[in-house]
Amino acid sequence: MNIKLLSTQASSGVLSKFLYDIDGEVYLVKGNYNNCKEPFSEVLVSRYNNLLKNNHIEYTLGKSVDFKEIKMNNGFEYVSVCKMHSRKMYKYYAIHETLSKKDNILETYDMLKLSTTHLMKMFLTDAAVGNCDRHLNNFDIEYDDEGKIVNSPMLDFGDSMLSNVVERKLKIIGGEKLGPDVSKPFKGTHKEQVRLLFKRY
Repeated sequence: MNIKLLSTQASSGVLSKFLYDIDGEVYLVKGNYNNCKEPFSEVLVSRYNNLLKNNHIEYTLGKSVDFKEIKMNNGFEYVSVCKMHSRKMYKYYAIHETLSKKDNILETYDMLKLSTTHLMKMFLTDAAVGNCDRHLNNFDIEYDDEGKIVNSPMLDFGDSMLSNVVERKLKIIGGEKLGPDVSKPFKGTHKEQVRLLFKRY
């Protein structure tokens, strides 16, 4: 495998993330934060999305030793690797700020005539895998070949699957260990958020 660093300016966020040329194609490689295991979460949720045939960015595991520029924490040995999307993606929130003076983010979403099916699938997936980090810059849009605004594939599931929750903080309910129900951006819990979207759509 031929690996060459292309850029250290991949995107913002707390994780170390760089662009690499791997055997002639461009990939985004991400590390981990503190004692978290985000690369495992990205790959597990990617496989989940494959099973459901959701439109998503596919992640695989790589060895951190192959990507020496990526900062790793607490000796974690794995990175998540995804092929760069073929179209340029734009942050939904940036488009909202440009096109609309509305406070209600979902009103802008409706105005743009984006897919409510895609939105529901994304937030149902977030609920199922316990994604805590679906902030407004964590779902993107793009322009299709005809110049129409459409949904980009789902991406960034690092803060899922209890990747940053230590076992002692899990609640025991009915004999089962459960993680916190924490969500973004519309409501503070997945239960409330899914209820809001079902009511609206």
